[in-house]
Amino acid sequence: MGRLNIYTVLSGTTENWTVTKMDRDFEVEDTYYVSKHVSVCSCFAGSKSTCRHRQLVDIFSAENKIDSREAYDFDKKRWVPRPKAAMEP
Repeated sequence: MGRLNIYTVLSGTTENWTVTKMDRDFEVEDTYYVSKHVSVCSCFAGSKSTCRHRQLVDIFSAENKIDSREAYDFDKKRWVPRPKAAMEP
């Protein structure tokens, strides 16, 4: 099976959104912080005009899913069902 690029977005702090990348078992692989005030992300492409993590904040925001703990597959552009156990904080 191919690698999944699934993410969730939480409101984080007053300064940053928290974008979490997970593997196919919904185990955390990495966490990125996207500024709420300037166009910056903590990823390697964070100083560019955009990055996937800033795009994810826009996708989750448009669907009113920030803090929902729902998961999104960035490459396939689809929402991914999560097992109930994986939705626990």
